[in-house]
Amino acid sequence: MTDWNELSDDTKAALEVERTAIERHIRRYIEVLRADEHPGDLPIVQEWVVGCEWTNIELEQSNKGGRDVIMRDGATLSAGLGLGAYIQGRCT
Repeated sequence: MTDWNELSDDTKAALEVERTAIERHIRRYIEVLRADEHPGDLPIVQEWVVGCEWTNIELEQSNKGGRDVIMRDGATLSAGLGLGAYIQGRCT
């Protein structure tokens, strides 16, 4: 696992741009999804967590995969764990 502190400043800046884009898309997704349920009172996304499973040639050849969790910068651990538990419950 890559430690955030070991990343270059350029990589951190690029990741922050992408994380901001993810958050913008999640907010818009929820606004569209819930618009009919709450007309004129759009929901406010308080927290979000995204899980991603990925692979590449090296990992695929060794029958492995990678996983990453993406969260809002400054998100509390309790919010991330709470959402993770909710997702696990919904998926099982």
